[in-house]
Amino acid sequence: EMADSFKADYFNMPVHMVPTELVEKEFWRLVNSIEEDVTVEYGADIHSKEFGSGFPISDGKRKLSPEEEEYAGSGWNLNVMPVLKQSVLCHINADISGMKVPWLYVGMVFSAFCWHIEDHWSYSINYLHWGEPKTWYGVPSFAAEHLEEVMKKLTPELFESQPDLLHQLVTLMNPNTLMAHGVPVVRTNQCAGEFVITFPRAYHSGFNQGYNFAEAVNFCTADWVSPQKMGANTFICPQTQCKHPQIWATCPLNLEQAPLHSEIPPNLGQTPLTTPPGGPGAAPPAPGALRGLLERGARLGVEVPEGRRLERQLAQAAWLEEVTATLRSPRARVPLPVMRGLIQAGRTVAPSPAVDVAMAELQELLTIAQRWEEKAQMCLEARQKHPPATLAAIIKEAENIPALLPNIQALKEALAKARAWIADVEEIQNGDHYPCLDDLEGLVAVGRDLPVRLEELRQLEVQVGTAHSWRDKASRTFLKKNSCYTLLEVLCPCADAGSDSSKRLKWRQEQPGLYKLDAESLGLSAQDLRDPGAVIVAFKEGEQKEKEGMLRLRHANSQKPAPPAPGPGPPSCVCGQPPTPGMLQCQLCRDWFHASCVAWPRLASQKPSAPWWEWDAKFLCPLCQRSRRPRLETILALLVALQKLPVRLPEGEALQCLTERAITWQDRARRLLASPELAAPLERLAALRHRLHG
Repeated sequence: EMADSFKADYFNMPVHMVPTELVEKEFWRLVNSIEEDVTVEYGADIHSKEFGSGFPISDGKRKLSPEEEEYAGSGWNLNVMPVLKQSVLCHINADISGMKVPWLYVGMVFSAFCWHIEDHWSYSINYLHWGEPKTWYGVPSFAAEHLEEVMKKLTPELFESQPDLLHQLVTLMNPNTLMAHGVPVVRTNQCAGEFVITFPRAYHSGFNQGYNFAEAVNFCTADWVSPQKMGANTFICPQTQCKHPQIWATCPLNLEQAPLHSEIPPNLGQTPLTTPPGGPGAAPPAPGALRGLLERGARLGVEVPEGRRLERQLAQAAWLEEVTATLRSPRARVPLPVMRGLIQAGRTVAPSPAVDVAMAELQELLTIAQRWEEKAQMCLEARQKHPPATLAAIIKEAENIPALLPNIQALKEALAKARAWIADVEEIQNGDHYPCLDDLEGLVAVGRDLPVRLEELRQLEVQVGTAHSWRDKASRTFLKKNSCYTLLEVLCPCADAGSDSSKRLKWRQEQPGLYKLDAESLGLSAQDLRDPGAVIVAFKEGEQKEKEGMLRLRHANSQKPAPPAPGPGPPSCVCGQPPTPGMLQCQLCRDWFHASCVAWPRLASQKPSAPWWEWDAKFLCPLCQRSRRPRLETILALLVALQKLPVRLPEGEALQCLTERAITWQDRARRLLASPELAAPLERLAALRHRLHG
């Protein structure tokens, strides 16, 4: 529980979801890091005599089942292998722990074994009983001296103080470093149920991918004697005393003439533990030859006993041929239903060693493929998404499986979309202008739907949220409650001010679809809104159109009749009802409205004693007063907040143009008020006001 929790917390994902390549990359990063330390636990070199072996043992302490009896005497049992009749170690009577008696190893993620060779240059065999894989690195025996030279060259200060450093199992060096100096290095992942063999004087090291349990022992075949003689001085030097002096006992047997591996199981390191000694049997003859024999037998006119056996062998051969053609086809990967069909068909075939091996291979491939499909499905559906590097590692490992995996393919497509999304984000962020809000909103919507953890997505969401907050604040500043206008319409010039605007038609006649946004009336397309220059040019042109339209509108309004007489007549006001007494006239459009249909004019916040001519009683209808009229200081505060946004909004650029327009008008008004033509009349008005108040 501790080991699994540590790994899950460290990589922030379930332990079975962490790719082996990711663990390997992080392991060597930690090894090379000077400042970062990670502490893990490793139960290494545990004596099986004291704590028990993972293999069954016929020691009389408990009754073994028939299957356990078979394994208790099998050559693959690590308690048996070192003392087989033709093994050199069988001539040593003492139980040498670690060499004749297996050692146990309980590992967790990052627990490691450093570069070393076996005592007395012996063979070693390691079996992973269960748990997560163990990653191995190996150097062939012919390169052992080269490895030692490279290590001494790269770390001379360590070997000067400790010449026997490599015998202390405390030295780790990145395989890439060794290969860069010409040392050949091989690598493998040992999974549960697999053996790993190391040969005499073959340096090896590695680490555990997670929580697992392994067992290891040494063995010596007759061909070990020659390298052992050469390595004798290595173990009798003054700095390193021999760990196992029993090895040097003199044996009367002439080991040089003993047959090699006579009782060591064949296909060492490839056959699974469940394979009985002796290895798989030979495959049946080719189907064509069997069919020919059956046809010849059918012409004999008598039923021969061998006919039934030939039929069984023909069925076996045909099935094996189909399996071989399916699994070895270089054109396409095998779909899972095809594998299931082959397994189902194999159950109807008479058993044989070759059929059993093929069935085991098929079942193992199907199990592995299903496990990867489940892993990919979890990645596609998981609430906690994984980064692209993790998914890429999962996909890369799954590519080694010769099966068609739909979920892996879907995961690959999702990863491709995620990479394209990241490229789009980088392109839009590195452009000449800040990205537009619409573009960012589109990227956020796409990124949220991808089953990939995108670090850039959170940043985009923050930018979009900040832009929305600014726009909401600007809307509250400019828009009236329940306004039929958008913020962009309010900020842009009213280019169709001289016509009976379609907005007025919409409001009066409630005919949706007859009007268009002011941004569209300015001739701005969605693409134009992304170009600050196009927005400014269109705004300037819209100002001119608005001025011309306002002049035409004023002339038309001046021709409108006096207040309509009460009673039957043409409709008036927004309600379309006949005129009534006490109607209000808009100061701009000169239209008349019922007092009950519109808001009354607001009086200035002055004392009740103020004269009537100072009342702020100018009435503007809801159509003419499109928005609130905030103070210039409030608008400048909005612009300051806008400058801090890394996002472009059309409303922001329209507000900048509107502010520039207001400041320009303000400067012109101040110059006009300060001119001699207006200064004298204003002074007389001030004096008159003073007399009236006095």
